[in-house]
Amino acid sequence: YGNSRTYDYVIRRELSLIEGDAIHNTEVKAIEKKLKSLNLFKSVSILEKELEDNLVDIDITVEEKQTGTVNAGVSVGTIDGFAVVAGLSERNFYGTGRSVKTIINTSTDRNQFTLETTDRLLYENDVDINYNANYIEQDFSKASSYKLNTFSLGIGLSYNLNQNTRHFVDLDYLIKDYTVTNSSTVSSTIGSSQGENVSFLLINNLFYNTLNSVYMPQNGRSINYSNIVETPTSSSNGYIKNIFTIKNYKKLNKNILSNQTRIGNIISLANNDVLTDDK
Repeated sequence: YGNSRTYDYVIRRELSLIEGDAIHNTEVKAIEKKLKSLNLFKSVSILEKELEDNLVDIDITVEEKQTGTVNAGVSVGTIDGFAVVAGLSERNFYGTGRSVKTIINTSTDRNQFTLETTDRLLYENDVDINYNANYIEQDFSKASSYKLNTFSLGIGLSYNLNQNTRHFVDLDYLIKDYTVTNSSTVSSTIGSSQGENVSFLLINNLFYNTLNSVYMPQNGRSINYSNIVETPTSSSNGYIKNIFTIKNYKKLNKNILSNQTRIGNIISLANNDVLTDDK
């Protein structure tokens, strides 16, 4: 037991009080919930020890758990052909509470490489900052007569609006490189976008969550609203995209019932056709 690997400040920054503050039972429960939500500890317990002069000691006991995973797999399918997937994820990088994730996904017509890291912005607040880099190669030669290489760099912030709702905002720098493989059969929108296209993406997500577990939910609901704005460029007209995703889970005896609904729309900012890969 104890945080032998995790630094003390990773736990202290989740506390909504300091020594000498008044404390209520609801605050104790909120602290316990926040520590558990870090997904760094197998167990979290908080014990209140009453002292003299109406003083209370708060004793927090945690049991750490494994936070790193390595995944690798091979698949063969009629659509993607032969594919290899490998990933490394660490939620508590060197005990700092920082998460680091890398993904390599290669197949016959698609290669993807992703690096992402998330950490607390400042010790005194609950705002997380995220950095990500992503590179994707896609070959649509057979079906649509073009190839697409996409590179993006992004930075984002996320914070809680209330107990169940979190806001994510990201700004991505995006480079798309279209290569036409057959000019006689490629669509006019792809043909006019041939070469490098540089744009920015402003992404806002509102996520409402009452699920009993993020990883293996059995009860509750999640609602995600995503708004994406791409700036127009010389060869791309830009767009505004809105997506609503609703998931419901209900446990009945030993069975778990679930359903998912997703609706959305996309609007061109210049009254032109929206590129297929943006839809």
